[in-house]
Amino acid sequence: MNNFGALTSSILKRFIPGDLKVHFFLVLAMVVVLPSSAWSQTPVVKVATEKAHLRQHGALIIAKSQQMSLQKGVNTILFKGIAPSASTASIRVNAGESVRVLNYQWVTDSNLIQDTELRRLDEEISVQKDSLRSAIKAEKRLLYAKSVLDANVQIDVSDKSIYVDDLDELVTYYKSALRAWDKEFSVLKYHKKALNRQIDSLETAKSSLVTTLESINTALYVQLSALIEVNRTVDFTYEIETAHWQPDYFISLDGEGKADISMSALVFQNTGFDWNNVKLSFEFGEGADQKKGIAYSANYMEAAEPASIPNLSETYIFDLKKVTCAYEMVSVANPNNAAHPYNSVLISNLSGFSLPKGKVTLKTVAGFQKIDTLLNTLDQDTNLFSIGLDNAVLCTKSISKEKLSKSIVGGKQTLVLEWEAQLVNNGTKTHTLTYTDYLPNEVPGGVVENSLPKGSKTSANQFSCVVVIEPGESVTLPYKFQIEAPKGVNINNYYTK
Repeated sequence: MNNFGALTSSILKRFIPGDLKVHFFLVLAMVVVLPSSAWSQTPVVKVATEKAHLRQHGALIIAKSQQMSLQKGVNTILFKGIAPSASTASIRVNAGESVRVLNYQWVTDSNLIQDTELRRLDEEISVQKDSLRSAIKAEKRLLYAKSVLDANVQIDVSDKSIYVDDLDELVTYYKSALRAWDKEFSVLKYHKKALNRQIDSLETAKSSLVTTLESINTALYVQLSALIEVNRTVDFTYEIETAHWQPDYFISLDGEGKADISMSALVFQNTGFDWNNVKLSFEFGEGADQKKGIAYSANYMEAAEPASIPNLSETYIFDLKKVTCAYEMVSVANPNNAAHPYNSVLISNLSGFSLPKGKVTLKTVAGFQKIDTLLNTLDQDTNLFSIGLDNAVLCTKSISKEKLSKSIVGGKQTLVLEWEAQLVNNGTKTHTLTYTDYLPNEVPGGVVENSLPKGSKTSANQFSCVVVIEPGESVTLPYKFQIEAPKGVNINNYYTK
């Protein structure tokens, strides 16, 4: 069994009772249109979603049908309530002991295309597209008129019969005509944008309606062979890409160094059906995407209570996971990024916790800060969140000396960069901040020597040092980089800041 098969099996074991794991069948299906007469003559049984195992790019759905009476022999049934977007190859049907699944296929009621609202949307889209075509033609006429105006702006003044007053009058006319053209063109551009927005909105509404109609009018046509007459429910599992979740964090700072992190889940589902009292579980990590084909190493969580989520909607599942850790307020100055330091929150003691990427809302003593942290990974021991600039401190740097010397002797060239950073505290309070700058990259076959401010620490391609600045004080930080490289190497490629 491959990795994904093992994962699916483990989830099924968790959710499905042992006595129902006997007759699973995997059948490839195709969609056919079933005439309304045949649709009405086939028994219809409703299916409800019971559990959803959500990933960040899809979900495994576990559903159960209503109880039904099966006659001895072959029974043909339409099951409604299974997401039409379900991956056909992933569908598994379990009818229990003494019942065998012969085959199944998707069928759609031919009345689908008769919906009045769908026809109304098509007509409205057609009207708006006609208006857009007219606007595009008007735009072309305006552009042509502008080209005519532009072509007549230059006048041959060698003709003695044209007087200065005539020229002034012509110039005034052309300026007036150009102003009128600019105004009309601006109005037309706004009108085109509005038409495009309306068309997009109508197309979205139509797409949603088609999805809903397909869900209502599409069913799984299943043939079951029963050895005896029996009352039975049927279990279904299938994969979809139209449901997923994303983490959302709320971090509360107590003002004394303790941070409480609460992770919630933002769940979206577009299965075509509302979810009512559905048990939810969540998965993230490298093994959470079945398409990667790598070893399962994902994290697993369950919601405390079942949830009801309408189709085509987003719902928050709060307090999915809670973590308590430490924090400190820091001010980081990097003149390459901004002329003022960034006030930041350094969250620490995260080792041992595995948290997926997500958006963070920080509650500080001063209030709330919404921060997009999709590029930050919350699986390291520390994580830095910037919450704004400190305008009281000005931070700049300049080169006090630049010398590039090349020597034929020894075939080496040397670049010396001597920087001076200037930090000025224009505020009324003492500021403690961390100054940071980039280090030169390693040069193949070369040597890099750094002379950094006292107390500096290096990490990756940066160095940092702590600076305390009193109100009204100015602090200068000198530091130097010396890069030696073989002749022929473009030495400037290794330090460009």
